[in-house]
Amino acid sequence: MAHEIEELDNVMLGSNTPAWHELGTVVAGQPTSAEAIKLAGLDWGVETEPVLLSDGQGGFIEIPNTFATIRTDLPLTDPRRALGVVTERYEPITNAEAFEIVDELVGEGGARFETAGSIRNGRMAWMMAVNPKTTKVVDDTLAQYLLLSTAHDGTRSVQINFTPIRVVCSNTLHCAINGVQRSAIIRHTKNKRAQIADAKRVLGLAGEYFDAHGQTMEKLAQQRIDQAFEAAYLLALLPDPKPEDDRKWCGNEKKRNRILELYHGDQAGADQQAVKGTAYGLLNALGEWVDHERTVLAMNGRTKADARMNSVMFGSGAEFKSQAAGLMTRVLGVEEAVAETTAHDRAVDDLLARIEIN
Repeated sequence: MAHEIEELDNVMLGSNTPAWHELGTVVAGQPTSAEAIKLAGLDWGVETEPVLLSDGQGGFIEIPNTFATIRTDLPLTDPRRALGVVTERYEPITNAEAFEIVDELVGEGGARFETAGSIRNGRMAWMMAVNPKTTKVVDDTLAQYLLLSTAHDGTRSVQINFTPIRVVCSNTLHCAINGVQRSAIIRHTKNKRAQIADAKRVLGLAGEYFDAHGQTMEKLAQQRIDQAFEAAYLLALLPDPKPEDDRKWCGNEKKRNRILELYHGDQAGADQQAVKGTAYGLLNALGEWVDHERTVLAMNGRTKADARMNSVMFGSGAEFKSQAAGLMTRVLGVEEAVAETTAHDRAVDDLLARIEIN
């Protein structure tokens, strides 16, 4: 498949529009979950099998409490059918079961499955459902998505997140909102049914989350910032090496300068009222850099496209944007949004407190 997606991986795209990573084949309309599973090539099961070792005499020894997760659609001779190694507590949740978690909300709320796919030969699968409602931030528009992801190799639980995406450039915006749970986690264990019920309860909070998130972004769009704030904020997130560091230069100055270039005109929608000269605009410039320009490492056989999507949606890119949003909202006193306080954040509080905010 194009753009280096692995042979066993597929991506389904809805609404006649390619996703930000431009992978896969665009399909017409917004399909149902059953159609999405087929279009994305995710209509296969997952089982567990004991892990065996050769005894050196033509027989095998079963390793206690150790099992392999297996794709059921591949022949026994295909080594790619083995996805990972788990313990006896692991209970497989198939792609179909995972998709069904969102089915009720999709049916009742008018949302539609739009994007689905897998990476790493099926070890991780995901789907996105889009809400027909959008969030307005002055003259900018955010689409409302639910992102469901699961791993079949024992490395992740099933996770469901509310994911606002800026329509003009497909940037994902991450921000924790006070009083509103923004994610649900379902572990691959024997009590998965009870966890699924809890997940559906969390999904019922989607409207509340997007409303609160929109109010937070609106406040950031009304907050004017100056060059001193821009510099201090980015230096806090991307600091220079300490004098005692053996590295003479870690490249963070170049990164900060590129984000500032995006902020001052290079980012999509730079002339919008919500973006130009505002805290919201700076946060989105940082998001565009993370989603589209930040260097990612393709390790352990992954492709670059694979690695970028994993980072932006599930990994270090998503974490970095959450940290950036948390720092921005705390410094500006936007009470609705919070993030975990880290030692790094506390260290820069005094620096940012000295910045005059217009």
